[in-house]
Amino acid sequence: MASLIDELVGVLDKENSEYETLISLSTEKTSTIIQNDIGQLQIIMDREQKVVDKVNMLEKQREDTVRDICKVLHVEPQELTVRVLIDLLKKQPEEQRKLQDVHTKLRKTLHEMVRLNENNQALIRESMEILEFEMNLVKGLKMAPETNNYTKGAYSAGGTDLGAGAFDAKQ
Repeated sequence: MASLIDELVGVLDKENSEYETLISLSTEKTSTIIQNDIGQLQIIMDREQKVVDKVNMLEKQREDTVRDICKVLHVEPQELTVRVLIDLLKKQPEEQRKLQDVHTKLRKTLHEMVRLNENNQALIRESMEILEFEMNLVKGLKMAPETNNYTKGAYSAGGTDLGAGAFDAKQ
């Protein structure tokens, strides 16, 4: 059982390291979004995807290890959380401490990652709003000024047709 706990701690520690890499990339992404550097943003997102692939692989390893632990403990996988496992390790204080430490570290890392992602989403949303405003401004400048020139039939002769090059931001 101790070897399975050590394996779980190792996998969780590796996951934490990959999440810390994602935090670093998210921080880099924040400045890239502010600078509005789309090319660099794409490069960062490609690097993020490689890290996410590693995290997914580690997550599968973690699930396999938890499944093995559940077999030893005769517990269903959905019933076993890290907190429950920590409680079950009362008679093995060293393994309990290791698992508690990596669990605490992982929670802090994930909390920071969520905070950074929410910040980046807000920045992207603001950038999109500014872009939409600017596009509407350009659209308004391209519109022919409407004059009240009427023909004999009381139809307006001054139209606001933008032609084929117009962009409709609402679509």
